[in-house]
Amino acid sequence: MLNALQKNCISLAMVATICGIFILFVPFQISLIVLLAFMICIGFFRFPKVILAVFSVYLLFQGFVAFQFEKIPQLEAVIKRSEEGLVLTFFLITIIKNASLNKILWRRSDIDIPLSLLVVIAICSSIKNRIVPYQMAFFDLFLLLKGFMVFYIFYSLKFSSENLSKTMKAFFGLAVIVLMLGIVDLIAPQSFRALIHSRQFVEYRFGIPSVQSIFIHPGVFGWFMAFSACFALAFYSVVGKKKYLFLFVMFLFGLILSMRFKPMIGILFAGLLPFFIISGKRRIKFIAIACCLLLLLGVFFGARAKLLIDDKVHTYLRGPRLENVARNVLYSTGFRIAKDFFPFGSGLGTFGGWIAAIYYSPLYSRYGISSVYGLEKDGHFLTDTFWPYITGQFGFIGILMYVWILFSFSYTMMKIFKRTDDLIVKAFALGVMMVLVEAVFESVAQPIFLSPPPYFFIFACLGLANSRLIEHNDSKNILG
Repeated sequence: MLNALQKNCISLAMVATICGIFILFVPFQISLIVLLAFMICIGFFRFPKVILAVFSVYLLFQGFVAFQFEKIPQLEAVIKRSEEGLVLTFFLITIIKNASLNKILWRRSDIDIPLSLLVVIAICSSIKNRIVPYQMAFFDLFLLLKGFMVFYIFYSLKFSSENLSKTMKAFFGLAVIVLMLGIVDLIAPQSFRALIHSRQFVEYRFGIPSVQSIFIHPGVFGWFMAFSACFALAFYSVVGKKKYLFLFVMFLFGLILSMRFKPMIGILFAGLLPFFIISGKRRIKFIAIACCLLLLLGVFFGARAKLLIDDKVHTYLRGPRLENVARNVLYSTGFRIAKDFFPFGSGLGTFGGWIAAIYYSPLYSRYGISSVYGLEKDGHFLTDTFWPYITGQFGFIGILMYVWILFSFSYTMMKIFKRTDDLIVKAFALGVMMVLVEAVFESVAQPIFLSPPPYFFIFACLGLANSRLIEHNDSKNILG
């Protein structure tokens, strides 16, 4: 007992000494950041679920928090990049913790093979082509993998059905608060945004202000409402309680208020999943409710929805000079790069991603697209998609690997849904499948698997659902 006490005293003395050195010789802001990071690491090692819950809420509003410090660029940059540093830290701590407890360092999952092959392709193509320095390629590799790091972090945790139930209750509560703030933003956008010191610009689409709630962009609000609606509909389809149907209708209303086309299309296709999965009288009831909702939405929002669809079709499919639309150019150029650098693409940090945009990859000039509006240096649409990033940098084989990963995720979710008797787990698995479908449709025009906060929540849910320990009744044979 005395030895343990002595060890604790020595440890505290060392920590106090290090903190004192930082306070004396390092600027206060840096000292505070380092101390906070140290406390977060210790907290994660001891209480990973609590820290991850707090981190999830922080990440959801990270953009809003960073916006509060727009006049202090260095601090704003630290806040924006803090998510990446903490994800990497949590991932490394997870591995170290498993090793210290004599656990296996890596729990096998269905995505291990395609993910490993994708990494090999990325590294080989980068070494072969050497279009950008290795340091830039390494940064881009981390951005590609950070979502999968989140997956493995949550995959290694022990989440019981009770933990999952409490988590979903808290999540739905948070989503309702965000929606209520969104309604306030709809009624008085200028006053509300001035009050919370958010972005003042109000975008009107067909007479409706695009609601952003506590976020700084309507696109994030639209995605979050679609994400929440997927789980609400999944829980209603499995559990059958009317409160979940009410939540679904509320979140669907919030999604419409965002006036964002991508999540609307995503939730439309994701909402078809329960129809194919559930059976019996519940399916008939589900069809009846869906028809009523579609009828009501058509009556109240049909005209504006048609205008929104016509606008997108005109912009990307039928309008003049489609070859100069940034998103179209990214797709066509990504395909050209994949052909020219067959079969493994041009390599990391070369096209369609954040690193390629920050350092402005030479491929934009080589393929003659640097003069396209939005694709010039510091252009606003350089990271406007996801699949051109995969196709151009990792080639046709790389895109097959990523599709394999998504298919493996879906297949595992379906196995969990079919084989578990726990309604909470079953509903959560269905919700994750719906979220994945919605994300695939959004990824056509957004790097949703790479950008925060969407990527974190998507991969965290996948990690929770894939964990063998989440099914406490019949977990031993579900994934086996």
